[in-house]
Amino acid sequence: MKEDLLRVRIQPRAGRSQIVGWRADGALSVRVAAPPVEGQANDALTALLAATLRLRQSAVTIAHGTRGRDKLVRVAGLSAAEIRHLLGWGATIGPSMPPGRSAAPRHSRGAPRSSASFTDSGS
Repeated sequence: MKEDLLRVRIQPRAGRSQIVGWRADGALSVRVAAPPVEGQANDALTALLAATLRLRQSAVTIAHGTRGRDKLVRVAGLSAAEIRHLLGWGATIGPSMPPGRSAAPRHSRGAPRSSASFTDSGS
């Protein structure tokens, strides 16, 4: 059976659970909404990774780091290359957008929303 370890950096108590992308150090950055209490964040992490990788939740286990933010996650049934392919190695992972929609925000904080100028047409 294929099995490989995945380095993960987790952020508990996030606004929503999502896979953020790959960090410069090669670890996968993941946010989970669950708090780091009684293994809730760990359970949310394994559930999210299993769903993303299309595996049973029991195929994704935490091998090391159950009490820290940096974890080694064991993924049974996939090789390292298959994991990187499914998670989009080098790409930011997030919810998929419907065709014709952009994942970019409509406007950025601090940036002007419009370049329209208002002039008084006078008296």
